[in-house]
Amino acid sequence: MMENLFSFIKKIIRFIGCGAVCGGIDYAIMITLTEIFEAPYLASSAIAYILATTLNYFISSRFVFEHKNRRSYDLPAFLLLGIVALLLNVLVMWLVTEKLGVVYYISKFAASAVSGLWNIITRKVLLEKPL
Repeated sequence: MMENLFSFIKKIIRFIGCGAVCGGIDYAIMITLTEIFEAPYLASSAIAYILATTLNYFISSRFVFEHKNRRSYDLPAFLLLGIVALLLNVLVMWLVTEKLGVVYYISKFAASAVSGLWNIITRKVLLEKPL
């Protein structure tokens, strides 16, 4: 019982660490593309999200999640879930920025929270082996 609890706590810590690293990279790329290269904020956000999600796959598949198996469809499934999360991310950014008038680099936090919640729930249910 205690072993499962410690294992779960370690997994949460690894998940948060992976999310923090990839989230920081996502945010930095978005700001760089928007502010330095003058790309539209939604395009920068989408590009940054895709790059950070790809990195997240490699980090989390190695250090966070225990997959049900190691067949070749792990990456496509991970990316398919990521595409839905990307769409949620862009939608939330657009709604919060355009409809609520919040500056894009703040709305990114709301978008990341929504897509992050989607990611952890779907990856836990669909990609990770049961306890």
